[in-house]
Amino acid sequence: MYSNIVEHRNGSATGGLAKRQTTTNLYNSTNGWSSGDAKRLGRLNQTTVRHQRWVNNAGDSDITRKSNFTYFAMASVGVLQSESIEQGVTQHQLKTEYTYDARGNKTKAKQTALDAAGLQSGANVRETSWTYGPRGRYVKTTRNAKNQLIEEVTQRNKYGAPKK
Repeated sequence: MYSNIVEHRNGSATGGLAKRQTTTNLYNSTNGWSSGDAKRLGRLNQTTVRHQRWVNNAGDSDITRKSNFTYFAMASVGVLQSESIEQGVTQHQLKTEYTYDARGNKTKAKQTALDAAGLQSGANVRETSWTYGPRGRYVKTTRNAKNQLIEEVTQRNKYGAPKK
């Protein structure tokens, strides 16, 4: 009804090797969102990707990965709050949390990974930050996890594309 992809399958076979990838998406209510609003606005709650491979008709590998998404309440713009990849699987877990300014511009993305023992250490946290020009329309600076300046735009052309 809202053109959201609920399930997608893709596969191929050559010689004795066959593979298939199945992606399943859920659009459920979360953080005060109704199920209808989540579907209407395309607010993905969870995606599951299953990779299967067969060699000479024998199951060779079957790997499933899950990602979960949360959003700020609809009253506060309803933008992406966090995404968790492989939540609960310690050696693969990665969580990204987002911060926004009053205009809804993304100002920070904080990534946290767990080590093999399932512990979070300072070495496993990285942040990227952005600042915006006076009107809040364009990115002015981008900084990496070490607070190093990655990009700074000092001039733009009449279309908003960076000149310097």
